[in-house]
Amino acid sequence: MSTKAFAHIGTILVILLAVFSAIAVAQDMSKDPLSAEVEAGNLPPLSERLPNNPLVVGPGLLMPEEALPDWEPGQHGGTLRTAFTSAFGFSGELFVMNVEPIIAAPDIDVEGFYGNVAESFEVNDDATVFSFTLRDGLKWSDGTAVTTADVAFVFDDLYNNAEYGAFPNKFKSASGTPAELTIVDDYTFSLSFDVPSGGILRDLAVSGWTSYNDLIKPLHYLGDYHPGHADADELAAKLEAEGLSAAEWPILFNNKDCPRFHILREKCIGLPQLSPWVVTELSESGTIMQRNPYYWKVDTEGNQLPYVDTLVAQVFGDGEMVNLGAIAGDIDFLYGTQYSNFPLYKENEESGNYVTIPLILHADPTALYMQTCNNDPAYVAVADDVRFRRGLSHAIDREEIIDVIYLGLGSVPTWIPAEFDPDLANELLDDMGMDQRDGDGYRMSPAGEAFTLYIEVAPVRPDMIPVTELIVDHLGTFADIRAELRQEDPNVKNERIANNETQASIHWIQSYQWRPGMNQEYATSSQWCASWRAWLDTGGASGTEPPAKVKRLYEILVARKATVPYSEEDLALVDELFSLHYDNVWILPMIENVLRPTIFSADFGNVASGGTQMGASRAGEQFFYRTMQ
Repeated sequence: MSTKAFAHIGTILVILLAVFSAIAVAQDMSKDPLSAEVEAGNLPPLSERLPNNPLVVGPGLLMPEEALPDWEPGQHGGTLRTAFTSAFGFSGELFVMNVEPIIAAPDIDVEGFYGNVAESFEVNDDATVFSFTLRDGLKWSDGTAVTTADVAFVFDDLYNNAEYGAFPNKFKSASGTPAELTIVDDYTFSLSFDVPSGGILRDLAVSGWTSYNDLIKPLHYLGDYHPGHADADELAAKLEAEGLSAAEWPILFNNKDCPRFHILREKCIGLPQLSPWVVTELSESGTIMQRNPYYWKVDTEGNQLPYVDTLVAQVFGDGEMVNLGAIAGDIDFLYGTQYSNFPLYKENEESGNYVTIPLILHADPTALYMQTCNNDPAYVAVADDVRFRRGLSHAIDREEIIDVIYLGLGSVPTWIPAEFDPDLANELLDDMGMDQRDGDGYRMSPAGEAFTLYIEVAPVRPDMIPVTELIVDHLGTFADIRAELRQEDPNVKNERIANNETQASIHWIQSYQWRPGMNQEYATSSQWCASWRAWLDTGGASGTEPPAKVKRLYEILVARKATVPYSEEDLALVDELFSLHYDNVWILPMIENVLRPTIFSADFGNVASGGTQMGASRAGEQFFYRTMQ
């Protein structure tokens, strides 16, 4: 073959290579929602912004396939609009969509863990050593590499620094001993505990809506506010400008830090983060978040997530204005809805271009807490008798409450004796000695004294007052128990509970359906005999001593710090905890399996039709608009 022929073939190959290269570049750019910024020279290409092994989001990962059976790759673009009622307020929707824990599981479960911010993790046989490997090439939202130096910064310079504060209980073992951090290399680290501590997996995945920043903070940014890393003169100047002394550097640091519940505050603008979107603007009209250019998830076709460009939380004057905005089609996503408005939402779906999907609420919205830690011996003599608490429970017609207040979107609780049985209620009350009536026909105490059950409620949700009114009516009608509703400011109510001044109160409680998840509220809490919890948390140094059965609830809570979620040992402890509640009826829930109306744009793809509302919301990076706005 002639030299010219070789040259000709070579030219063709060069042209073909150029064509294929151009196609590859075009395909790569099509997966990049910020390709225009790349072409303008403002950002590096997508291949340099993603980690070497990004998390691939597909069917069944963020939500179980039965909850989202029609998952599909989406397209980039659009602005998601939600709503809240006050400027510079807290948008639950925006918050939940930006929660990114170290490890995760589908929905908000604690079964089927996978590496999230961490690419992978391992647990040794006795659950005392937990090893994590960060994603090689993972970057903060400003393009700086994330390494184990960011982990050591948190553990060594903050948690193990008495100047900063006490070591967090989250990273203590069941014995109360702090975990030890070992840095293996730039991407691998381990947490070691003195005793089995499998519960740390739950705490790193979901407890308290945990996010990565409990364990990883941007050293290159926040180090400028820490005396162990900052230039001494520059830090001194910053402290002086804030009117702080050298010893008060933790105040300055915390004013600059952006923990998970602060991500919608002005101080977080510009702070490097790992969430899908970052706050860019706060104003009287609302909050704006823009996509994180260095977000570390892709779909099954290699498209960088999130699909939606911008999140906007619009300020509406009040709840009624939010409803009007929804039915007018001005809201694309809303989970802060009211049950009573479900018919309104359904009637206006077509005109508002949205769908209303009832999803499981992670908390049962109303429960009657019996505060048997009360300071009044006469009240305790009545309320501490389990027959009294059982009698109250059987005198409450929960089906009426569920139908009238919650429009049938739930079921009668199963973790206490909750069947409506007035005959049994009266039998129990008679047996305990409340068989005498006063002049108005109400039961007197076993000591022959007039008796009134005062139920305190702070209407932080609109369903709480009408539910309490029905409870008062049922107790009087079906059990001859005089009950009285006392409406209070939330702070006043909480203070009275803490001071053992409350007889009974209304608040929500974590959903029973989530029983292997968090159970903090079932072992006393700020809403149930807070002084008992103070005694338990401090080993008797403060608070009031609880009875033995309540101590056992707390022992179960501590024991679950040792067990891996869904292990046989863990499930046995969960069963024991709820068995104690069934037998003792300290808390009377009104409803379980609660479905809360959730509004999504009718144009959205990858919207769950089942599962929990929080899980579906937390998967916001996979929402996409089928039709560009």
